Amino acid sequence: MEQNKILLSQSEIDTLLAFLQNKKENVTADVLDQENIDKLIFLLQSSEKQKLRFDSVIPAINLPGSYPFIILDSSEDMNSQKKNCILTCIKTDDHLISILCTNQKSGTVYNITPSCLEKRQYFSDTESMWGTAVPPIVFDQIATLLQVQYTKETYQFVCQCFAEIIFRDSHAVIPSYYIPLEASLLKNLRP
Repeated sequence: MEQNKILLSQSEIDTLLAFLQNKKENVTADVLDQENIDKLIFLLQSSEKQKLRFDSVIPAINLPGSYPFIILDSSEDMNSQKKNCILTCIKTDDHLISILCTNQKSGTVYNITPSCLEKRQYFSDTESMWGTAVPPIVFDQIATLLQVQYTKETYQFVCQCFAEIIFRDSHAVIPSYYIPLEASLLKNLRP
C-alpha cells in the first residue's frame, strides 16, 4: 500500500523554488519527476538518513546461496568464481576508477564496468567508465553480485578516493548512507 504524501509547507516550497531558480539551467524534466519529488518529501519529513541508499540501481541478493547476477567466465561456476576471484580497484593514469576482478588461479583480469551491472552479464566494454570515484556501498554491492571478496586495503582505497573527490579530503568521515552495512562488509572482506 502506497503511503499518502503530505504537502510541503510554504516555507519549504519557497526554499525549494529559490534553489531551483538558482540552478535552473541544470534542472530538466527528469530531475522533477514524481519519483524524485516523493524522495524529496521523504527526506524533508524524515531524520532517518540511514534509509537513504545510493545503491538502489543494483539489485540486492537476499536469498542465502543465491546465484550471482554476473558470472565472469562461462567455463567457471559460482563456487570457483567465489573461491578464485578477488575484487580490486585502481586509479588509471587519467584519474578514473577501474574496478577489476582477477581470477587468481588463471590470472585472467576482468574489467567490471557500469555496463556489466546494467546488463547483468560480463562483457568487455571500454566505453563505460566509473568516473573519478565510486561510493563504497556500490563497490561492496558489486562484490555481492559477483560473489567475490576484496581486501581491507582495497576497501580503504575506495573510501579514500571517494572522500577525496566528494569531500576534498581523503581522510574525511564518510556518512553512513555511502557505507555498506556491517553484515555485508563482514561477508565481502577477505580475512
